[in-house]
Amino acid sequence: MFRIDPKEAILDHAARLAPAGLANAAADILSRPVERNMSGTVITGVTQAIEAALLVTLGLAIYGIYVHNGQIGFYLGATLSSVLVANVLLNAARTHRIAMYRLGPQHICRVLAAWSTVMILLSLLAFMFKASDMVSRVWLVSWYASGALVLVLFRLSVRAVVRQ
Repeated sequence: MFRIDPKEAILDHAARLAPAGLANAAADILSRPVERNMSGTVITGVTQAIEAALLVTLGLAIYGIYVHNGQIGFYLGATLSSVLVANVLLNAARTHRIAMYRLGPQHICRVLAAWSTVMILLSLLAFMFKASDMVSRVWLVSWYASGALVLVLFRLSVRAVVRQ
């Protein structure tokens, strides 16, 4: 009985059809050094962590430099919860995507809108819970302005790295 080995048949067929130039080009491609890449998930995760650390450090540094009134628990809670809400809003605005890191002004506008929303929410909560006398206006405005500047500069540096 006549039997055909499928694997051998495919290999024979491919050997007859493959031009010699294609095999040389494939060998050339395989011999090139491989560029190291990071996955998009790793890049966005590290970016989120660094961004959160920068904002928390900035908020607590402004507290330490200007306010330092003994209410560190309040400011620590306000800072951590604000950064958490900022991270949620930045994700909801889809700013933590590799494609967004490559964009310019549209990306920055979304980041600033999310950060502004966080500060408005923080001010509103301080007013609603009658804690506005506990919140330093200088701390709030300084953290908003410096946080916006840090976010823009950090995002532009991430953009430069991702585009590379």
